[in-house]
Amino acid sequence: MASAGVVPVKWSTTLAPRLTSSTRSTALWWASPPEKEYIALPELSRRYPGLRIELDISSELADLNRREADVALRLVRPSGGDLVVTRLMTLAPTVLASPEVAKRVGAPRDLTELQWIGWPAGDENNAFSGWLSRHAPGVEPVLRTPSIEAQIVAAEAGLGVALLPDLYKDLRRLAEVPLTGPLAEAAAHLPKIPVWLVGHRALREVPRIKVVWEHILDAARALG
Repeated sequence: MASAGVVPVKWSTTLAPRLTSSTRSTALWWASPPEKEYIALPELSRRYPGLRIELDISSELADLNRREADVALRLVRPSGGDLVVTRLMTLAPTVLASPEVAKRVGAPRDLTELQWIGWPAGDENNAFSGWLSRHAPGVEPVLRTPSIEAQIVAAEAGLGVALLPDLYKDLRRLAEVPLTGPLAEAAAHLPKIPVWLVGHRALREVPRIKVVWEHILDAARALG
């Protein structure tokens, strides 16, 4: 249990439903200006200077029924337990690259022509890598990593293109690689991933938890 005034926030994510507890952890930053990363914590701290946050970005799902966290952000809707679940937003992926790489490749005619940054091999349950293997069969990414932040940094550095949530166009130094012509149909099948805000029903109206919950909702709305 956290001490008074401390709100444990767990970011546990997975890109596809799984039968095991295996998850992916990702650094998906919240409000729109880059300086307001980590769910706009500076603004939250200014509004509630006595509030203390424990932010756990890990590869394990927190058990909210056992109070391992008060608030969780997940990419798979939880089932079971006395939980409050709110659909926060939907991640719409697109192909992103540094502005220089995006300008150089233009509108590609074949996805296999691109130098890809991707997920670890054999992860076909991952919605993003599954899409890439279907629409660019045989492609071997120049970099594979389970870290979405590492993919972003590599793309910003010009290593290649990556399939990432489109909100990163506004948050990071990335530009969209348009999929047009014959690739428009492939673009129409890009997986859309819902983000869920989750808390335990018994704690939902506790003041310190309520302000964090509402702040996360406001930050998501700011992203449109």
